Amino acid sequence: MKIFVKSKRKIFIFLVYFFGAVILFAGALKIGIFFYENRKHTFVKIGWVTDIHAGGQRERKQTELNIIFPREYDTYLDAAFKRMKAEGINFVITSGDNTDKGEIKYAERLVAIAKDNEMNVIWTKGNHDREKNGIMKQLGLEKNYYTFDIGDDIMVIVLNNAKIDIYPNGEIDAEQFEWFKNVLKNTHKDKKIILSMHVPIIEPTKNFIITPQYKEFEKLLSQSDNIVFVLFGHRHMEFDAEINGVHYWAGNPLTLKDRLGSYYILDIDNETVISADLAGLE
Repeated sequence: MKIFVKSKRKIFIFLVYFFGAVILFAGALKIGIFFYENRKHTFVKIGWVTDIHAGGQRERKQTELNIIFPREYDTYLDAAFKRMKAEGINFVITSGDNTDKGEIKYAERLVAIAKDNEMNVIWTKGNHDREKNGIMKQLGLEKNYYTFDIGDDIMVIVLNNAKIDIYPNGEIDAEQFEWFKNVLKNTHKDKKIILSMHVPIIEPTKNFIITPQYKEFEKLLSQSDNIVFVLFGHRHMEFDAEINGVHYWAGNPLTLKDRLGSYYILDIDNETVISADLAGLE
């Protein structure tokens, strides 16, 4: 009888240790799987500014609500970069009109501000960034449309739709369209894409309808599961819209009178955009 009781006790102790070990192993395995799956994941926030309009003019007025101060670009871009840097941001996207009149000296100064702040800037061409002056080359680019990888999980695609002499809302030419199709086709399904271009493909004053020349392009966007944000500038007004599962954002100019120092933070993991400004900065 005593032998039987001792055996039961040994079995009980064995089972306690055995199931304890199983629970510990399962927990360790779960943690291990998490770190394995995320070993290349880039937990990152990315900065975004648009319509810097770097120039020497004190004020440029289009309407009462659309007044920019080109001369203030230096102070506010430097301050915005410093704020973003304090949040651990090392990459910033621009959505065009980096310069106000396409003058080389201001493009040179933009590059210097970025270098001083150790900021990697992904430049997008705007209609003010004049081709004949070689502004984009001065900003370090050989082509006006390209891809830029941030870590293994994020790709920024920059397109040039800033040619507005034929269409006032710009266009994506056939060469870029085919190139973009191939990029999407060859991008891994788990990679997140941020698309930056200067002119919005949607019309905010007409219930966010797609501008006619972009209908085929918009179909391409809506068929992709990779695209997180599509970013615009040009209109000098902030708006956002979700159309066919794609989130579109247009930002305020950095040098807009009533929102001086406007900048944005893209929270990639939560797929949100946080807006801020430096109005009142001394």
